[in-house]
Amino acid sequence: MKMRTTLKQKIGLILLGVILFLVLSEMGLRLGGSAFLFLQERRNQSSLQKKGAYRILCLGESTTALGTNYSYPSILEYILNEQKRGIEFSVINKGIPDTNTSAIRLQLEDNLNRYKPHMVLTMIGINDGGSLIPWHNQRHGPEEIAAVRDGPAENGPAIASGRFSFQQLRIYKLAQLLTLHISEMLKAEEPKEKEVIFTAPESKLTNNQLGERYYLLGMHDESEGMYKRSIAINPNDEEAYFGLAKCYTKGDEDKLFLAEKMFEKVISLNEKHEGAYEELIGFYEMVNWRGKIKSLLEEGLAAIPNSTGLHAEMAKYYKRRGEYSKAIREFKKVAELDPANDRIQRWLAECYGRLGEDELALRCSRRAEEIIGDCYSELTVENYQDISRIIRNRGTIHVCVQYPMRSLKPLKDIFQSDSNGIIFVDNERVFKQAVERDGYKKYFLDNFAGDFGHCTEQGDALLAENIAKVITNEYFNEEVK
Repeated sequence: MKMRTTLKQKIGLILLGVILFLVLSEMGLRLGGSAFLFLQERRNQSSLQKKGAYRILCLGESTTALGTNYSYPSILEYILNEQKRGIEFSVINKGIPDTNTSAIRLQLEDNLNRYKPHMVLTMIGINDGGSLIPWHNQRHGPEEIAAVRDGPAENGPAIASGRFSFQQLRIYKLAQLLTLHISEMLKAEEPKEKEVIFTAPESKLTNNQLGERYYLLGMHDESEGMYKRSIAINPNDEEAYFGLAKCYTKGDEDKLFLAEKMFEKVISLNEKHEGAYEELIGFYEMVNWRGKIKSLLEEGLAAIPNSTGLHAEMAKYYKRRGEYSKAIREFKKVAELDPANDRIQRWLAECYGRLGEDELALRCSRRAEEIIGDCYSELTVENYQDISRIIRNRGTIHVCVQYPMRSLKPLKDIFQSDSNGIIFVDNERVFKQAVERDGYKKYFLDNFAGDFGHCTEQGDALLAENIAKVITNEYFNEEVK
């Protein structure tokens, strides 16, 4: 006899599934990157064993995190303790590869509460870009902003008092970031198509618009159904095929093959559909069918010879293969079509650097700086100001460190109306002199930022030496030669 599942049992199974999903997600988030973070934290805890030490917390991205015992924070601790001024120093490295100022701001309160530093060093902002969002999100009300930004009440996070709080969970923090990110993306759409797609009643939307709504919500089967309805009504609806192709890229292996066919269908209907070429290239990258990329790019450029996107993809194709001269040729075409694109100039700088053409690399880096001007993005300005305010409001010394080779002026301009209690570290002159004297490769492993990159051991040592000199002179009031 076949047993029936009651409604209560079904609800119970659903709830159990949700709980298991949350538990497994939390475990995954905590295990992800655990090896690197475990080793980093072990070094930090070793440093913190010094009783009564002066604690310096270093926040940043990969330029801070990498190098293990030869990272700039590790070398800084050694230099400061070697000065033997009667103060024991503990330098904590909380740099995280691929992070950005929004994530640094989100984790700031926890780091300050956990390590209780006397001084905080920040060298941040290089990973901020158009796909990231500032901490301030004006789409939230004042109370919501305060709750997210300022965390739990004055006693600090619940973990400090031994109480459990859902806000401690990584998945909760991930949800915060995703909510803010999606909200900001919708806010930035011009025209505000996405807002219409999300706010209009379903009866007012076309099948394609509903397909887009479901796709953005991750409801790919429902999205697929809407696009198929559009195709049934109009077998030549290129946008419906385009949406259907994107849905198939999210499906199982059988659907992956269909995705390629749908993108090809879009191109057969409209050979100038630039998005179809770019999405299909991304699809080939995802499934590791890179052998098909060049012929597709050649086909696309034959149809759309002035496509900046396709020329840039061709350039990146050559760059990945180490064919830097060919990559430069394509990047130059993009620069001619889009002279205000600073990213292209930085990629050109990287390619010239790979070929040993240091003068041309520097020229392209300077051109990129001219394009973006002497300023930071709104994202970085808002987050950096907020980070500094929180640090100084705790009575902690804030040290703003500029990246190697870069001018200090834009960083100072962020705080031009509120710089009291901030120490600035200028790394432009000391690095430019060193590079001119010894060559770029002695101090940098790459040039991912155009005019600088990740430091070698010598580069991290130079960075640490300069920071030690500045904070010693300006805070501990001892002249260091």
